[in-house]
Amino acid sequence: MKVGDVVRHFQVPASKKGQLGVIVNIHPGQWPKDWSLTGHACMGEMRLNRRIDVLWSDGRLDREFTETMLEVVSHAQGKK
Repeated sequence: MKVGDVVRHFQVPASKKGQLGVIVNIHPGQWPKDWSLTGHACMGEMRLNRRIDVLWSDGRLDREFTETMLEVVSHAQGKK
């Protein structure tokens, strides 16, 4: 996931089904200072703990959404 991607929430109420949003910001995961982040498994955990800000099609802004609760519908076009 990256800023500009179009996403959909995995678990939405029936009234919001199909609503799309755009990622406007990504916050890295936060860990206690004494934890070791070495190794492949730890880096995967850090990715899962990123927080995503999403601007929904109805104009609502949700801050610090859990990344694992979002599905990318369309990737933002970037520089090639």
